[in-house]
Amino acid sequence: MIASLKTYMYEALVTYVQKVDISQEMIRDEWIKSFNSQCIVTITQLLWTKECETRIVDKKPYAALDE
Repeated sequence: MIASLKTYMYEALVTYVQKVDISQEMIRDEWIKSFNSQCIVTITQLLWTKECETRIVDKKPYAALDE
């Protein structure tokens, strides 16, 4: 169970990074509908936390608000 969930989460994350964030060949709504909602919530929280950490380390916490 844990291995399959890990694989599913990894697939959802890679799909988001490659198809939604970078190449934009898939819109975010399609990505959300393609995967289990709990996985989507978890990955979204991970990405948000990563972005916050990046901004704090760069000492530009308000830069993301301008985007």
